[in-house]
Formats: sequence, C-alpha cells, structure tokens
Amino acid sequence: MVLLGFALVSARAGHLSSQANSDDLTGLANRRAFLRRLERAIADAARHDRAAALLMIDLDHFKELNDTLGHPAGDQLLAQLGPRLRDAIREADMLARLGGDEFAVLLTDVADRDAAARVAARIQTALERPFALDGLAVRVGASIGIARYPKHGADGPSLRRRADVAMYEAKRKRTGSATYDAERDGHSRDRLALVNELCDALCTDQLVLHYQPKACLHTGRATGVEALVRWQRPQHGLLSPDAFLPVVEQAGLMRQLTTHVLEATVAQVARWHHEGRGLTVALNVSATDLMDAAFPDHVAELLRRHRLPAELLQLEVTENTIMTDPERALDVLARLSETGIGLSLDDYGTGYSSLAYIKRLPIRELKIDRSFVFNLDTDAQDATIVRSTIELANRLDLRVVAEGVETSASWSTLGGMGAAQAQGYYLSAPLPAERLEAWIEEWERCGRAAATTATP
Repeated sequence: MVLLGFALVSARAGHLSSQANSDDLTGLANRRAFLRRLERAIADAARHDRAAALLMIDLDHFKELNDTLGHPAGDQLLAQLGPRLRDAIREADMLARLGGDEFAVLLTDVADRDAAARVAARIQTALERPFALDGLAVRVGASIGIARYPKHGADGPSLRRRADVAMYEAKRKRTGSATYDAERDGHSRDRLALVNELCDALCTDQLVLHYQPKACLHTGRATGVEALVRWQRPQHGLLSPDAFLPVVEQAGLMRQLTTHVLEATVAQVARWHHEGRGLTVALNVSATDLMDAAFPDHVAELLRRHRLPAELLQLEVTENTIMTDPERALDVLARLSETGIGLSLDDYGTGYSSLAYIKRLPIRELKIDRSFVFNLDTDAQDATIVRSTIELANRLDLRVVAEGVETSASWSTLGGMGAAQAQGYYLSAPLPAERLEAWIEEWERCGRAAATTATP
C-alpha cells in the first residue's frame, strides 16, 4: 500500500509538472518552460563555443480571424498549427507557444548563419496549406523574426527583444521573415511610439481626408474623387499613408481606421450630393474589412443615415487584399454590390490573382496601377500592358481608370487607347474638401477645355 501510494503521488506530481510546463490548447511548451530552456541553451552554447538562434513567430491577421469567426475557431487554428510547426523543425529544437498567436522556436547548435532562415522558409511553406475551420478553408500567414546567439544577443532577454524587433520588421515589409538588423532597431522604438500616437489620433480628429479628382478622358468633366487619409501629426506635419498604415495594420487598428475614414467620407459626399454636386467618392478598403461579415451592413446603414444614393460611393480593393481569403472576400463583395455600391479593382497588374477570379468579382471598374502609366509614352512594354488591359476590361464591360497620369501626353494616349477616366497630378494633387471645390470650379472653367483638346 505504501508503494502504491508513493507511485500515485509520483504520477500526480509528474502530471502537475507537465501541466505547469505545457500549453493547454496546443500541448506545446509554454512560456515558462521555454524561457528556462532558452537560458540553459545559451549557457551551453557559451560553454562549448556554439551558435544558437531564436525565431519569434506571430500570425498575420489573427485578431481579424477571431473577430470574424469567433474565438473557438481561433483556438481550432492554434491547435492545428502546433503539428505543422513541429514538422518544420528538428527533433532537438524546441517549439513553444508564448501566448495568444505568438510562438517561438529555439534552434540549438546552429551549423551556419543561414540555418535559421532555412527553418523560417520551411515554416512558411508549412503554412501554405489552408486550415479547416468549421467547414471553411482558411489561410493564415506568419511573420518570423530571427536573432542569433552570440551575434545579436548574449543573453535570453536581449535575444528575445531583438528577435521581436526583426519580427515587426518582417510585418512592416511583408517579407515573411527577417533577421535582426541593428540599423532597424530604432524604427521599432518609433513604431511603439507611433502606435500610442495613432490611438490618440483616432480620437482627436488628427486623421483628415484629402480628395484627388478623377476626370473623363473624353469630355474632361470632373466625375469623382478618391478619398485619401492623411495624419496631421503634432510636431511632424501632414503625413501620407505610407508613413503610418503599416503600423496601423500591425497594431490591429485597421478596423477603427476604416470606420473613421468611411464615416467621414460618407458624410462629406452626402453634403456634396445635397448641394447638387454629382461627385462619386472612392475609398480603399483593407483585407480586414473584406474578412468582416458585418462590413456590408455597416456601409448600408451609413448610406441610409446620410440619405446618400449607393451609386455615389465606390469601394476600391486590391488583388492582394482579395487573395487573403478569396471565397470570403467574394461573399462580402457580392453583398456590397447588392446594395448598389460601385466596386473597383485597384492597382491592377501588381497582384497575383488570376483572370478566373477577376471574372467572378462583382466589380464595375478596373484601375490601372500608376507604375504602368508613369512611363507610358517612353516604355513600349508599359504601353503594351496598358493597351491590352484596356481591351480586356472593355470586353468585360468594365470602366477603366488610369492612375498616375502626370502629363498631357499620357492623358492623350490613354484617351486614344479607350480608357474612360484619368487620375493623377496632371489634374491635381489630393486636396482638402474646401480646396477641391474651388479646383472643380476652376477646372470646369479653364482646364477641362484644354484637356479635351489634348485627347484625340
């Protein structure tokens, strides 16, 4: 009896020890166990003059998945993720879930400086297959930061911090993985400060809208505008989206930003409509919006509240945004289209979607990316791409808008190719609402006639 009691106590102690060191959801090592192992691995590497590496892994858009499908679906994904990650590393390496959607891999006895990058590539490959969640095939990406011992840190805390810096750099550049670079470390500190400032900016009207006009290539008439967000950052002046949108995405603030910009845009175009200005307003939407099943209802409610005809609002999506989860995006786009809102495929030619997907999209407009328009008159290949794109769109009964039109020569060439509208600095830079109204009056009086003369 004594021996049996001792065995039971020992088994229970072992079970409790296992619970204390493993993650309940995934069965992987937890943060506590990982940190202890990291310190031992560094001490061992120092004793034997070996290298080690730390990979910090953070899932992309996991918050949006939780918000859209619910936390049980998020837990399902995390539980399926462990075996995928385990298969991508060596048996001797340690994989842990540190919390939320954050994982870590400890590589011991690293043979060469590229070994960690090869593991990161295998992890990315393992994530390419979709996960089955409640009957849905869901794809999820990850950003991976790499820090090596002893090159990037001599102890656990410094190695973790620098792998974290590299991970945020991978998110910012959308490269999938990145190795720590001391020159980029300051940008990570800036990022943390930016997140706090952006939260304040969303509540204090620091984010403002400018509007870039579009005009008909055949009549010269100003037909609409694109709403573009700017940040009037204190002590820094007016910042373009490139300066802060990557941080908005990383910090999970995209939904709040879209809500702010959408409400301000609809309110402005409603004012123009009630004043008798027949302008359509286009607005970019993100992958976060297209994963949100409630987004079409929110847009429809805004239109009702402001008594705005749906056809005066256009939403622009990119190929890459749609390819985040094509089936879910198609469903959301179909519901938006049913309200009468115009849908536009933005930056056409820079993404990875196929013609099969474009055929299925409920879009009415295709926007040719500025990178093909900028050198239209001097680059024969760009001219061929633009011409074939216009021909394809016309056959699909899609209106073509060319972005980045900066010269009268480009304006004339595009008109001759059959494009419908142009947008770019040849017309105007993005302007605040009050300056845009003055520009329209001046354009209709003087600029429109000159532009029409330039078009064949």
